[in-house]
Amino acid sequence: MGLNSKSLIQQWAIRAIVLYLVFFALNSFVFTSDNAVDKWLTRFTAESSGKIAKWAIGDGSKISLDKQSGGATLHYRDNSYVFVGHGCNARDIFFLYIGFLLSIPLGSVKRKLGYLGVGLLLIWLFNVIRVFLLLMVAQHMPAFFDFIHKYLFQVSIYLLLLVLWHYYLKPFGSKTTLNKAMATNNDANKDSSISAN
Repeated sequence: MGLNSKSLIQQWAIRAIVLYLVFFALNSFVFTSDNAVDKWLTRFTAESSGKIAKWAIGDGSKISLDKQSGGATLHYRDNSYVFVGHGCNARDIFFLYIGFLLSIPLGSVKRKLGYLGVGLLLIWLFNVIRVFLLLMVAQHMPAFFDFIHKYLFQVSIYLLLLVLWHYYLKPFGSKTTLNKAMATNNDANKDSSISAN
């Protein structure tokens, strides 16, 4: 029995729902307000943005860690600052990207791992540069801070996700390639069901 587009969509939907439930459980029970992963990721994001700030503006920048909230404040020459909280560490964006790659029933494990590594690195780099740029906006164009923070960068990060997903799916765009991928996926499912028995 071969796969068709309908069964491909069904596989994707089932995987997406299961992954959503897993990520929901992680957010509800593991990644609570005082968790080590968020603290580390937030601190790493702030410190990385601080390194870019030191490189770009010299000794005029500093980071102060807020032990109570687990966040960090990035300062610009004692005039302006941005607070990097857990909502700024891109964890949810990482989850969204990982969830897509794990749920899509196309592509080899090697391809998924490659896109996972490159994609997570690009998302992290984008976020670090975003925090640095927000510090610059807070200093030089404070009237635009809220708009840039709430809208421009939100749209930008989701556009980055769409571009990454597009390039992952691009080889499967033609009907011939899609049919080959579905046949390979069907063979892999047969092999795993045989070895499981």
